[in-house]
Order: sequence, then structure tokens, then C-alpha cells
Amino acid sequence: MGISANPANRGQLVETFVNTAYDKVKTVHDNLAEILRVADISGSRQAGTVLPTTRKDGSALLGGDTFFHEDTNILYNWNSVTTEWVPSGFVNVTKLPITVDSAIAASGTVDVSSTPYTVGGNNLTVYINGVHQSDYTETDPNTIDFGANTLEVGDKILVIVSELISEVGLTTADQVNFTPAGTGAVATDVQSKLREFVSVKDFGAVGDGVTDDTTAIQAALNFCETNGFSISGVPGTYKITSTLVINCSGNLSDMTISADATVVSTAVRVGPNGAGQYLFDADIVLPFVNNPAKTSTGWSGFDSAIGVEIANVYQSRITVPSIYNFGIGLKVGGYSVGNVYNTFVIGVLFGNKINLQCKPGDAAGWSNQNLYIGGRYAHASGEGTAVSGVIHIQLRDFDATGPSAPNNNTWINPSVEGNEQEFHLDIQGTFNTFVSPRLEVATAVPARVNYHAVSANETASNSIIGGYDIAGITYTFSGAGTSVRNKRYGGTANDAFEYSANGINIVNRTGSSRSAPHIQGFLASQSAVAKTEASTDWIYRLHGDGLSVKSSGDTQDRVQITASGYLYFGRGSAAPTAGFRAGTLGEVNAQSVLQPETDNAVSLGAAARRWTTVHSVNAKFSAVTVANLPAAATAGAGAKAFVSDANATTFASVVAGGGANNVPVYSDGTNWRIG
Repeated sequence: MGISANPANRGQLVETFVNTAYDKVKTVHDNLAEILRVADISGSRQAGTVLPTTRKDGSALLGGDTFFHEDTNILYNWNSVTTEWVPSGFVNVTKLPITVDSAIAASGTVDVSSTPYTVGGNNLTVYINGVHQSDYTETDPNTIDFGANTLEVGDKILVIVSELISEVGLTTADQVNFTPAGTGAVATDVQSKLREFVSVKDFGAVGDGVTDDTTAIQAALNFCETNGFSISGVPGTYKITSTLVINCSGNLSDMTISADATVVSTAVRVGPNGAGQYLFDADIVLPFVNNPAKTSTGWSGFDSAIGVEIANVYQSRITVPSIYNFGIGLKVGGYSVGNVYNTFVIGVLFGNKINLQCKPGDAAGWSNQNLYIGGRYAHASGEGTAVSGVIHIQLRDFDATGPSAPNNNTWINPSVEGNEQEFHLDIQGTFNTFVSPRLEVATAVPARVNYHAVSANETASNSIIGGYDIAGITYTFSGAGTSVRNKRYGGTANDAFEYSANGINIVNRTGSSRSAPHIQGFLASQSAVAKTEASTDWIYRLHGDGLSVKSSGDTQDRVQITASGYLYFGRGSAAPTAGFRAGTLGEVNAQSVLQPETDNAVSLGAAARRWTTVHSVNAKFSAVTVANLPAAATAGAGAKAFVSDANATTFASVVAGGGANNVPVYSDGTNWRIG
């Protein structure tokens, strides 16, 4: 630009020139970094058909360097952490150069209809004279508005439009970096990170409660089993029409499995059911499992259908959120092998005819040494009262041979409430323990516990320890075998009972009379079922005041030993008063008449066991006839008697009957003589 020599306007021209130059220099200064970046002297921005390994000047690539692939129209960024080119997120980059004319300069509006963009889509980049711009309005996909009189004729505008990868449907998760937070974290890609977890929906499960999701869910479970992954559930109701088999860890608690029990005999099985097959060390949270076919009382049509079966599982941790409305809610057993050393956390088992059954799957299986924690076991009140076959927890052998009934299983704090059940607990096996169960019932009918045995002493040493309302349990026994040493401890103050089909009953009352015994015994024919201090059919009681013994039908003692030293004898119909006690001089004192039970049949002492001295105020012989005297030889020399019909009174003469004389007689070993 030249300066006119006309002195009239020279000063004005100089001022204009200086101001214009200042503005240009300031613009360059303010945008120097951007200008240098656009100029790209070092070659941080490149284009071509082969991903470069250095910058254009040969220097090392740095984070933020870009490369536009002219064959694929994908813009790449250099990742300095993983040292690789990764897609920037945009493809199909289009450049539109525009030179500002007078019309554009006047309106400030630029037509980009040949390369339309997405308003607000962050896929538009604009430069003016090499300087990146942000002060413009995205009017519509075909127009950019800079404002009137903001552009100068001759300005060079460069408009760059690109598309997001997601908008063109490309799947490039394996090319997107993911760096976990934390010191020492190792960078990976999004695809690898996402594939650390497997969802049932990855395999096409829908979860709308209508679509049959059996095949999709089983495919996901099979993939996890084969590849060592954990399975994840997604909220929804999943309809199934055949058994789902779980042999992997995972968390399916967000899922509800809907299995029509008239169609599916077992909804979910955890573990294999073949001989010699096991599932070891699994951590599983099961789904909610429901049978929609139960719409009224009873279980007609599916009383043997199983909600969840756990078989051949070893040393695993399994959570059971809820199982509703099957014939058997949860079944735990083994096929040809055991189901052992597991911990089960129970949520709700509701409305199943048998809420939980521990029972082997075949004659060679077993279900031992498992721990069950918590759980609400319940039925709808509309089912009725003490309904036959309705049970909360049942322990059973596979069949009547009885070789593998459950043993050494423990339940901690189960809530087995309600009055709908025939039995709250139905037990077969040995050394199974229930700690602090809640046995509350809705009516005055007590909680019910049954011990079942098919062989001698098969059901033994099972224990119920503490818990709500256990003092009111009613006990029954079933099966052809015997149940022994089954115990209940606690319940009310200072009591501990031991129940068995024959044996003792430990009451442990602290009173000092026969009505508050410590221990009481019963005949084997009576059974010790549900015996308390109120029972009357005991045969002995050890109590604070001594020992009482009677027949089972007696109302009073036949023998009573007291703590004060009395030994009483009675007939069982009245309190005994006859007996002995220790005297103050160490003697034994009779408390009433001491006599033989039958006349003339009992001896006091013997020839070899004679009394040294007999002290008596009055020694009285009852009169007999001579004919009724025993033989003199039998009575022995020295024996004495008194006869009422002697025919003589001569001392030392042989006595003969037939007279009317009352005389004493003695035996010389051969004859009875008067004297």
C-alpha cells in the first residue's frame, strides 16, 4: 500500500496505515501458536495412504499428532502411551476452501451446502487466513454466519467437515484406548475391557417376559463355562422353557426367571449331575426364580417340579435370592458323588410345597457338611393349616435303604414360621444342627418337628439350639427305624431337652420337688416326644429333693428317696408314707408298720445271719392249730410258736392237737414240744 504525496491528507493516510499495520501485527501475535500449528513446520499433521512412523521432519511422533488417511477418510491421533495411531473418532473428512467476495463480506454468511455439517455436532472446523475460528454461528447444515462486515474481501476461509465414527456404523472398540485410573494401571482397549464381563444379552436374551430366552441364556452360560468368564445378569423377566444349567461363577440377581412348572421340571440347575463330575469353588448369585403356573392353592400338576437344584457342587458360595411356587423350591444333593463344603445364603423360599429339600440325587450321592445362612421360609396363609406334605425344611435319604441320609449340615437363624405346614422341620440323618431358628406360628397350634428313620438309630444326634418359640415344639416320629439322642437346647429359662424314640428327657428345672425335675426317664414304648415337667407318664425323675420312681400309669411314687435321708415306699396311688430314715445315732428307723407282704411266708434273718439282740416291748405270736405248724425239722431246733388246740399242757411233752389248750411250743428239730 502506497502513501499519497498530497500534503492535505498525508497525516490521515499515515495514521490509517499505522493503525492497519498494528492491527495486522496484533492479529498475528495473538494467533501465532495457531498459525505455526496450521503451518505445521515440523509435520505434526500429515496425510497419505500409509500410517507414518515419524514426523515429516524425521523427529519422533508426539501425543496429539494427527494423520488423515486419504483412502479411508479416517483421521488418526498418535497415542504416546500405547505408541500407536488410533482413530480420532471422525472419518470422511471434507475440505471446502472459500475466498470472500463482496457479497460474503457484506452479509457475513457463508454457503457450505456442498459439504453440509451437523449443527451442534462438533464436526465442523473453520479457519480464516490460517487462523482457527470459533466466533461464528452454526445457522443450519448449509450455512455459517460470521456476522455482517466482519469479513474482508479476499479473506481465505477453509471449512473442514467430518463424520463421527458412530454415525457411520463402524465398530472399532478394539482401537479405542482405555487406561484405568491408579498408579501402575495398564492401558488396554475398550473392547478388551468390555469383554472381561459377559451378559446374557450379549447372546440375544431379551428379558421381556414373553420371548423364550432359554437358548440365548444357555449360550451365554456355556461360553462362560468354557472360557472361564463370570456371567452377568441384566434387569428383566426372562421366560424359559427348559432347564438352565449353570457351571460358572457370576451374578444374576438382577434377573427374574419365569419358568412354567407344568412345562419345565427343573428351572435352574447349578452343577453337573453326572457321575464323577463336580463344580468347584464357584461364587454364584442366582436369579429370582418364579413359577407363574401357580395361580391358586395347592400344587396340582407340578408338585415334583423343582425351582433350583444344586448338585455335585464343592466348596462354593451360592446366594439364593428367592424361589417361588414350585413343588420343591431348592433341592440340594449329589449324583454318585457329594454336594459338600458349601455355604448357601438364603433369601426367600416362598410358596413351594417343600421350600428346601436336602436329598441325594441317587443312591450313591450325598449332601453333607453344608452351611445355610438365614432365609425366610414361608407359605401363603390361604394354603390351609398343617397341610399334608407341606414342609419348610426336609432332610431325606434317596430311598428306604438309608445309607446316605444327610449329615453334619448346619442352619443358622432360619425363619420357619407359619401354620400352613405339616412339619416345619422334617429330619432324617445325623448330626444336623439348627441354630436359633424362628418357629413362630400364627395360631395356638405349636410348631411341628418330625424325625424320620428307616433303620435302627438312623436319625440321631440332631440338635435344635435356641431360637424363638422352640419350647412349644410338638415332636413326632415316622418310619420303621428308630431316632435317638436328638436334642433341643434352650427356649425358656434353664431348660434343655433331649428327645429320642427311647431314652431320657433332660428338663433341667431348678426347683426342689418332683414337679420340677432335672432328668426324667420314659419307657421305650412311650417315647420321649414332647415331654415336659407337666408329663405324668415318666418312670423316674431326678429332682432337687431326691429321686422318685413309679410305673408309667401311676399318679404317685412307688419309691422315693429324699435329700433329708428318707426312703419311702408306696403303691403309686397315694403319696408314700411307709419307709425308713437315718436316725441320729446312725441307725435306720422305720416310719410305720414293718411286715411281710404275705402271711407266714417270709423269714426275718436266717441261721447264718442272726440278730444279736432283738429289743421289743411286746413280742407277739399269732395262735395257730397244731395241724398248721410247719414240720419241726423244717422250722429247725429253737423255733417257737403258739398253738390254740393242744390236748395237754405238760411241759416238754410232744404237743398234739384236738384239745382246747393255748400253749407255747418249741421245736427240738424233730418234734414240737410244749414249753
